[in-house]
Amino acid sequence: MAIYIRRITWIDANGASRTTQVFGNATVATVQVALQNGSNADYIIESEAQVFANASPTPVSATYATVDDFAELWLQTSANTILTLTVPAPKSSMFLADQETVDPAGAFVTGLMAVATGLVCDLAGNTVTNFVGGIRRFTGRLT
Repeated sequence: MAIYIRRITWIDANGASRTTQVFGNATVATVQVALQNGSNADYIIESEAQVFANASPTPVSATYATVDDFAELWLQTSANTILTLTVPAPKSSMFLADQETVDPAGAFVTGLMAVATGLVCDLAGNTVTNFVGGIRRFTGRLT
């Protein structure tokens, strides 16, 4: 079974960047789109077999506009392993009223899981089956 890795380097409105990666049993381009739908950052470089550059990224200055702010999402696989996906500069709409907890019933999680289920996998090829939870974090801060 082939395992694909997609590396995404994001840029925020302040020019800071963060790189994330996603593994899948096929191309995970649709997962990148779903992650981008939940982020105020934009990608500047992505790779999955070859490198593609975004010549004119358009990050948004908003509540969590820097890539130092990020949402950490936990997804469960068919083998009960937990994968972590990161959304840099997350849109505030993905959180519950506490602005810390990712809304499991919100449009962002629903959209992400629609494309990630059965596609995103761990290194052993076990695919994602379930959203476990998520929280907002900030680089350099214990949460």
